[in-house]
Amino acid sequence: MLPSKTYVVQHAWMVNDLGLSGARLSVYSIIYGFSQDGCSWFEGSQRYLAEWCGASTRTIRRALSDLKDMGLIEEREQVISGIVLKSYRVTAQSIAMHSVGGGQNVQGCGQNVQGVRTKCPGGADKMSTNIYRDNIEDNNKPPIVPLERTEVDGYDPIRDVIDHLNARANKSFKADTKATRGMVHARMEEGYGVDVIKRVIDLKVGQWSKSPKMRTFIRPSTLFSKTNFENYVNELGPISDYSKYDGVVDEVIGGGL
Repeated sequence: MLPSKTYVVQHAWMVNDLGLSGARLSVYSIIYGFSQDGCSWFEGSQRYLAEWCGASTRTIRRALSDLKDMGLIEEREQVISGIVLKSYRVTAQSIAMHSVGGGQNVQGCGQNVQGVRTKCPGGADKMSTNIYRDNIEDNNKPPIVPLERTEVDGYDPIRDVIDHLNARANKSFKADTKATRGMVHARMEEGYGVDVIKRVIDLKVGQWSKSPKMRTFIRPSTLFSKTNFENYVNELGPISDYSKYDGVVDEVIGGGL
């Protein structure tokens, strides 16, 4: 479930200058939010995009393909433990299609977002990452750092992981303990994104939740230890497209606990 106090910003130029609408507009807006600094990439799953757009993963795949064909986004593939991970960012061409004066537009964009954020209940410090990263509060600040390595706009990727574990396993582990944060952070430093970690959680909860003996191992110290986690990732198999895994997770979990 998406946090109720988070939002995605869709700029008028995306409609007027790029001619986007529907799923393509929503997908581009999200990817733009993550990658507009020119260095970062959107690393979320197709399921995540589908949830935000209120669409099927098939529609999302088509929107991504269309945006690539239009030259508005580019795709990158990384192989981690035999799994091909896809990430996206907006192209310089798509920015140039609406820019007049370059830096002035970016500055104006940041000011517009600030205006929107002041109307956001709870304030920007309570936004979730997997949403929007146009946080240009001060144009003298350095570029935004990679999303899943730090807290951006109040988003804590480690808390996101532990909240997911608690929701899936009906547990109440704390995300602020030193040991838990250390293990999850270490896995992220090894290159595993939040999406991969959540899929490992889904897999092991599905396998262990119905066994009283194994259920006790559904805990951070077991799931996120270096050796265990690497083995669990290998259990996922060499999946070339995570969209193919979406249904598998639901089947393994059995529709929930």
